[in-house]
Amino acid sequence: METQNKMVNYVALIAVAIFSLVAMILVLSTDFGWQDYGEYHSTYWFWLGNSNVAAWPQFFLVVIALAFLISLCYSVLLFLINLEKISLNISIKWHAIIGLFIASVAFISTLFTVGMWGIASIDYYWGVATSFYTSLFGSIIIGTFYLVYLVNARKTLVE
Repeated sequence: METQNKMVNYVALIAVAIFSLVAMILVLSTDFGWQDYGEYHSTYWFWLGNSNVAAWPQFFLVVIALAFLISLCYSVLLFLINLEKISLNISIKWHAIIGLFIASVAFISTLFTVGMWGIASIDYYWGVATSFYTSLFGSIIIGTFYLVYLVNARKTLVE
């Protein structure tokens, strides 16, 4: 049973690492939202590095990408801890709670970013694009895998 619990931990942590890496790359390289000026049917895209966008929405895009980078590094650290290559004096339950906190930071930053984009685009027809959906669903999926890790950690502590 212990081998099965370790395998579940490994799979959950590898999934977190993969989803974090993909989400970070997509947040940094794709559009978050758009505005349609309507008059000439010109569409304006919001992405990281766009000089026409205010600093606050771009700051939150960086926060989202950093949250995914931290999640990636943290899952690799937890993987090494589960392989018993590194040891920390923190219980396995707290490892999962910290991971859930990182995923919730990414989720809340996504909501702040879309709020800032909505405020900046209040006079126009606007919407969201790939980076929004990536960061929203990516943080939910990563949080789910950390939750699997937490449930499995509680099973390990009970046994």
